[in-house]
Amino acid sequence: MYEEYLGIPFNTGGDLGKGLNCWEFVKLYYIKELSIQLPDMLLNSDNLKGLVKEFKSSSEYTNWREVSLPEKHDVVLLTHTNTPHHIGVYVGDGCIIHSVDIAGVILSDKDNLQDLGFRILSYWRHNNA
Repeated sequence: MYEEYLGIPFNTGGDLGKGLNCWEFVKLYYIKELSIQLPDMLLNSDNLKGLVKEFKSSSEYTNWREVSLPEKHDVVLLTHTNTPHHIGVYVGDGCIIHSVDIAGVILSDKDNLQDLGFRILSYWRHNNA
């Protein structure tokens, strides 16, 4: 199910021909796996707080709900600090698939996430998933 995505290179611009940033990967996954079109979001690593604030004030935010126990296809918010910094998709068995700058799209379990310096902040489920 997720194997076809592994190895897609990372690219901050999110151009599939050149690679995908973390949000662009989630968008690709959602359209291919769930037929859900997610909006474009301009990622600015210098202002991630602003991005989160913009998302929470957008109409797209109403399509999501936070959940305590993840299920397949839930979005995972990750951080290095206390502010959301990264995003991936839960694929089951304690693993997420996400796009990272050092390797592109990879599969990670909790131990691997810690090795990469991430910790899970929350899980989110799309209302149409």
